[in-house]
Amino acid sequence: MIVRRNKILLIVPQDTGEPGFFPGGQVTAANGLIDYLASIKIDYEVINLVTRSHGKNYIIGKFLGVAYRFLKLIKALKDRNVSCVLVFGGALSGIPDRVLMCMLSKIFHTPSSLFLRNSGVMNLENDGIKRYIVSILLRSPDLIFVQGENVKNIVSGLGRKRNVHVIRNWLPVGVNVSDTHKCYSKSEDMRVIFVGRMVKSKGVFDIIAAAKKMEGKYNIHFDMVGDGAQLDELKNLVTRDKLSNLKFHGWKSRVELYQLLYQSHVFLLPTYHDEGLPNSLLEAMCFGLPAIVTDIGAINETIKNGVNGFIVKPKSPEDLVCAIKKYFDDQTILARHSVTSLETVAALHNRDINCSKLIKLMLETKDA
Repeated sequence: MIVRRNKILLIVPQDTGEPGFFPGGQVTAANGLIDYLASIKIDYEVINLVTRSHGKNYIIGKFLGVAYRFLKLIKALKDRNVSCVLVFGGALSGIPDRVLMCMLSKIFHTPSSLFLRNSGVMNLENDGIKRYIVSILLRSPDLIFVQGENVKNIVSGLGRKRNVHVIRNWLPVGVNVSDTHKCYSKSEDMRVIFVGRMVKSKGVFDIIAAAKKMEGKYNIHFDMVGDGAQLDELKNLVTRDKLSNLKFHGWKSRVELYQLLYQSHVFLLPTYHDEGLPNSLLEAMCFGLPAIVTDIGAINETIKNGVNGFIVKPKSPEDLVCAIKKYFDDQTILARHSVTSLETVAALHNRDINCSKLIKLMLETKDA
């Protein structure tokens, strides 16, 4: 008989402590889960999925990082030191690496769970080879967690019909739901805000195009928070078009970000990236911001069109302008959507409730 401690092994991304490192959604979610485990006094160990940079030797650094993770995993499994393993999965290209960890756990008779944190599996319809490979890989983990019913349906369509569970994303540590909804008067500027990486797939060029269409016509100000590979290109566009209604803020500390969200009225997320359910959206909703979003990943299970936000077509600055104008022209819509936004985030994205469900399912698998 194999005797194991009631200890959970988390294979998740963590801050490396390097200058210039900014935590993404997976790091934020992992931190929330770790904080929850500590609060209920469940023992855990963490293997970091983030590889430290090695200057120009990126490939070597990547290889060393993967080797180190697998060695740590083997040691923990050989020592009979863990009762179950949870692996966070991000990009579709990273699934083989994550599934190998689950397979290794199976060799040591330790239950494993794969948490698909984004919606990459939803984009396999036109790639038969990738679809087949992913369908094979998804057979290995004992449990699969996803962030929305639509992603669950895709996973089921890939042949994995059992032990697939929806665990909605949870609020970051230290973020509380406001008890005051948003409102604004025509005597002030309406402020709309984007928070995220400055890359094309996040829809940031569409925001610039929308701001250009609204420049000089409406008292609306655009705040862009974040950094990324295309920030300089975006700044050049704003300078070229002499836009005075848009400001880039770069990355901000939590305190500074929350001050900007407090001052804002509407959140923008016109992404066509492989999102799960972005933390930036949940943080904005905690401040009562209704959201203008695209129908990507599990976003449409939190934002309902015409209820607590508007869902627009990807790559459509015209749709963005139309949705922003609805809030600008009728302040009662903004106030009503703000109230519902607060109610939704409190009901669906409570950290303790969602993490409790996750841990309960994992420990039940261990005992099965």
